[in-house]
Amino acid sequence: MLLLILVLGLVARACAALRGSNFDMESWRIVVEVIGDGVNIYVGSDRYNYGPIWSQILHVLFEFSGRNFDVYRYTIAEFLSLADVGICLILWRRFGLAAAALFFLNPISIMVTAFQCQMDNVAILLGLGGMLLMGDRFDRPMDREKMAGLALLGLSLSIKHVLFAFPCWLALKQRGMCNKLLTLGIPFGFFALLFAPSWENQTVGGRIILNVFRYPFYYSNNFYDKYVPAILQTFCSSLGVFLFCLALAGFLFRKHDAIRSLLVYTCVLVATSPASSPQYFAIPVAFAATHLNAFSLLYTLAGSHYLYAHPDGLHYPALVDFGSIHLLVFLLVGAFVWESGRDGMIRALRWAWHEIKVQCGGREAPPPAVTGDS
Repeated sequence: MLLLILVLGLVARACAALRGSNFDMESWRIVVEVIGDGVNIYVGSDRYNYGPIWSQILHVLFEFSGRNFDVYRYTIAEFLSLADVGICLILWRRFGLAAAALFFLNPISIMVTAFQCQMDNVAILLGLGGMLLMGDRFDRPMDREKMAGLALLGLSLSIKHVLFAFPCWLALKQRGMCNKLLTLGIPFGFFALLFAPSWENQTVGGRIILNVFRYPFYYSNNFYDKYVPAILQTFCSSLGVFLFCLALAGFLFRKHDAIRSLLVYTCVLVATSPASSPQYFAIPVAFAATHLNAFSLLYTLAGSHYLYAHPDGLHYPALVDFGSIHLLVFLLVGAFVWESGRDGMIRALRWAWHEIKVQCGGREAPPPAVTGDS
């Protein structure tokens, strides 16, 4: 059954790749042209704002494609599809076949991987792999496996810094100050170290800081405008609210296992981000597949339609583009709230249903428990 799921998902990605590409593919073309000219990527283009590893992967894929740009686009889509296979296998191992199928056959993942050719899934795969190595014994001393997992997390950051705050979530879980410091120091240190070959001089260093760490995102503020009270907006910026939400969620989920925490992190990241773009909505698809509820299911349906009809997606003219990023943010917020307080909500719903049956059905409620002296 798993093999059938993988075959169907790969065929769907191949079909999506045939639809064409968008703005991002042009960026990947510029990357290999700059590298081919022997120019530092951070000097030769202002459209590359990621760590250095992804540019080298693009260069290898271009060479593998015979330096043919038509083949190159499909090669990138195939490489990213393999990353989706890796995530699918991890979800299958940890959460079962249904979760793996819901992820790998999810139209959002299919479109962003094969049409938009965005590499968030590579960063998430490396993060999940790192968490498998680390394990969930947070009181265990820092050993080779834990350090290897943290180094893999640093490699994830150098592909794309999707998990930039997740080392802080992991540090909250660790026992002992030494473990906490190493949990922060290893991934961030590894990430910084990978810039060393590209940091040729002060001028290049300035370009790296400008393009990677101070990249001027377009702030759409979907969460901030809709969910933060106006009185708080007077003295809290959207970036400040975003970082506060990440910190609060990390504290709330500090006792949960590492993989589940990483998946919840992706939901909070996209839901509260001050900047939104269509490809970002593939980031929490693994969360939606493994935490199935009404909100996550509707998120998949609404997100799929949005990317089918939107000009930045497959832009099928037969579909009416009624989707809204605000709707997707709302559904992600709902999925997170449900996941955070699910047990309490279920108890409240059961109590409410019991009271409705008592009032409408004429059945008497059970007598309250007697406490204390009577």
